[in-house]
Amino acid sequence: MRKTIDTIKKKLTLIEKVSNLFYDYNIETETDLAVWLNDKRNEQLLLMQNGIGFKTVDYLKMLIGSPAIAIDRHLLKFLGLADIIFNTYQEASEIYYETAKLLSIGEYELDRKVWLYMTTVKRTKRV
Repeated sequence: MRKTIDTIKKKLTLIEKVSNLFYDYNIETETDLAVWLNDKRNEQLLLMQNGIGFKTVDYLKMLIGSPAIAIDRHLLKFLGLADIIFNTYQEASEIYYETAKLLSIGEYELDRKVWLYMTTVKRTKRV
C-alpha cells in the first residue's frame, strides 16, 4: 500500500512540475502546446524533467494531433512476438512509423490496433 501512495505522490509532483513548466511558457491551449512542441529544444526541455520520457512526449504529441506513437509495454511486447530486434525507444518508434507508412494508415491507428490486439491476446491466454 505504501508503494502505491508513493507512486501517486510522484505522479502528482510530476503533473505539478509539467503544469508549472507550461505556465512559465504561457501554454494554455492545445494549439499553444502544438506550437511549443514543434521546437525540438522544447521537446528536450520536457525530457530533462525527471519522470518524463520519450513515451510521455509522444503521448502529448498524440493529444495535440501530431503524428506520434507512444511506445508502451504492449507495443514493445508485440515487436518481441514478431522477433523484431530493436535497441532503443527511437528504433522501436521508427519501426512503427515505417510500418504505418507501408500500411498507409496513421500512426495513431497502428498504435491503437496493436494495443487492442495485445490486450486481447493477454485476456485470451488467461482463459
